[in-house]
Amino acid sequence: LESHGVLITPELQKEEKEAVDNRKPQVVMSLNKLGIKADEAPVIAVLGSGGGLRAHFACLGVLIEMKNHGLLDVITYLAGVSGSTWALSSFYTNSGNMDLIEADLEHRFEPENWSVRESLQKTIEVASLENYSLTDFWAYVVISRQTREFQGSLLSSMKKHVEKGTLPYPIFAAIDNDLHDDWKDHKTQSRVGREVQN
Repeated sequence: LESHGVLITPELQKEEKEAVDNRKPQVVMSLNKLGIKADEAPVIAVLGSGGGLRAHFACLGVLIEMKNHGLLDVITYLAGVSGSTWALSSFYTNSGNMDLIEADLEHRFEPENWSVRESLQKTIEVASLENYSLTDFWAYVVISRQTREFQGSLLSSMKKHVEKGTLPYPIFAAIDNDLHDDWKDHKTQSRVGREVQN
C-alpha cells in the first residue's frame, strides 16, 4: 500500500531493523550502568511534541537532562513533530553532543552573526502579503535564525551514528493539515492487529 510517495507497511525496513539491532547492546549496557538488570534491550521511545520555539527548547532541555542522568543511552527511538524536530535536527547534526548544540545556538544569536536590520528589512518586504501575521514576523526574525543551517542538511548526513547504534533511531514526523479524499475512509492495521480509524 502506498500513499503520496510514502510506503506504508506494518514491518520495519531492513535499515531500521539493523540500526535498532545495533543499538540493543548500548541500551543493555546503559541500563546495567543505571543499576537496572537487563538481559535484553527493551524498546524505549521518547516523543517530543509540536509547538514551535517552545517545543524546540523544551525538547532540547529534556535531551540535556536525559544525557546528564545517563537516560539518553537507554533510548531506542527518538521522535518529534514540528518544533521538536528542530531539536532532533540539532541533536543528530551535532552527533548527539549536547555541548556543541548549546554552543551552536548561542553562536547563532551573537550580534556579529545576526543582522537584525537585514531580518527586519526582509520582514517588512513580506508584510504586505494578505495572510501576514505577528506569528510570521516571529518565525522569520527568530525561528529562521535559529534553524538556518537545517535547510542545507540532509537526513542521510545524520545516519552514521544511527546505523552504528550509538544514537537512538530518529523519527521525524510531519503533519499535513489537508485531509486527502482518498484517506477519509482509510483503515490501517496497527502492530497489535486492531483496526484504527483514521
